[in-house]
This record gives sequence, C-alpha cells and structure tokens, in this order.
Amino acid sequence: MTGTPGFRVAVPGERIRFMQWMGERLGAASLVVVVLGVLVYVLGPILDDRIPAVFRHIDWVSYSRAANRFLDGQPLYIPAQLAGPYQMADIAGLGYVYPPPSILLFVPFLAIGPTGWAVANAILFATGLAAMARRDFGRYAGLAFGIALLATGLTTPYLDAMVMGNINLALAGVFAWSWALGRGSRPIGWLAGAAGLVKLHPFALAAWTRPAEARRSIGIALGLAAAIAIVHAADCRPRQLDRLRAGGNERAAPLRIRH
Repeated sequence: MTGTPGFRVAVPGERIRFMQWMGERLGAASLVVVVLGVLVYVLGPILDDRIPAVFRHIDWVSYSRAANRFLDGQPLYIPAQLAGPYQMADIAGLGYVYPPPSILLFVPFLAIGPTGWAVANAILFATGLAAMARRDFGRYAGLAFGIALLATGLTTPYLDAMVMGNINLALAGVFAWSWALGRGSRPIGWLAGAAGLVKLHPFALAAWTRPAEARRSIGIALGLAAAIAIVHAADCRPRQLDRLRAGGNERAAPLRIRH
C-alpha cells in the first residue's frame, strides 16, 4: 500500500510482525542482561578481596555473638559499651548496637551461619528489585531488573554489606518491597514494625500510606514493635533474675557461632 510518492505505508500485518520481532529481540536482550546481572550480583561478593579476612563477616559475628549471649541469659551489650562512650571500631565483632528487642530478629538465623545470612539478605533485596521492576516497567521489567542487578552488584555498599554481613542490605530490601507493594498496602505496616526495631528510619514506612489507612498502618507497625518488645522483656527478665539469685558471677557459656 502506498501513499505519498516515495513513502511506503506499512500495512497492519507488517506492523504486527514488526512488533513480534521486536518482542523476541527484547526478550532475548532481557534474558542476557538478567543472566549477566545475576552473575555479577552473586560472584561480586565472592571475588571481592578489598576487605581483609579478619573483617569478613564482622557484622554477622557481632549479631550472632549478641544473640548467643541473649540465649545464654547474659547481657546483650559488652562491658565496654555499658561503661560509657565508646568508638564503634573498638567493639567491632563484639558489641551490639541495636535496641534490645531487635535481637529476636537475629536469633532464627543462628542456625544458618554467616553465609546463609548473607544469602537471605541478598535474596530479600533482589526479589524486592524484581517486584519493583514488574510494577513500574511493564514489558521492560526483565530488562530493568537485569540492569538493576548489574548496577547493584558493582557498588561498594552492596559488596561491603555482603562481605561483612551487615543488615542494611535487608533493610534496603524492605524499602524495595514496600515500594513494589504500593502506598497504603497492608503488609507495609508489618515491614515497618519489624525493620523499625533495628533502626528507626524504617518506621517512616508506616506513614507512607493514604490518609484513610494511616491509622491502620501505623497501628500495625507500633503494635508489632510493642509485641516483640514485650516478648523480649518477658523472656529476658526471668533469666536475669536467675542469674542475680545465683550471684551473677557465673562464667559465660561458650559462644555458639556457626561459620
């Protein structure tokens, strides 16, 4: 079919075939980028040698030691922290820097060790990115997800969090999932309540809601945080009383850290 001399007008059938051709090329390109992104995301922390061996898993060691102290009925915080101001570098791998109730979030992960902890954090963040891409990029979701993984896998914050076992990667995953779920989504209150026990800023997610649902979302976040705090206090107090009755001078039980 022709129109203005010198110009060819595509017929509907040709347009359909062209769109199919583009869809096939887009799918192939997305697959290549996703595979490349996954490789970089997974292999980056394994091959990263910037951090000395003594500091690998250092944050996980802090979390796991505190969790073991909690299970053994000992104070979460080491004497150097309780004595007064301290430098973070002086308690690395020994102390605990989060609110007491947050320790309940780390206890279940003792069984899987530092590698399992890092993998769980990476999966939470990666699935959050995938959910964001699916929500916002439509047919380009695969390509967007692959690019996001590729870019993330090359960044210093991601590599540091994976190598040292820092919880910030999991918190970033909470924010990613919150965005993907959408403003005012019911699970956001639960995510805000759990993550807010570790650091205060995730509590702000509870306010990321519609006015009509604000009370529910904030109530869920505060209720969950309060429930975990109550469980922690109820579990901790009897054991501390037992230690005081025994003189409080018993030797600490060996740490059960799985590497």
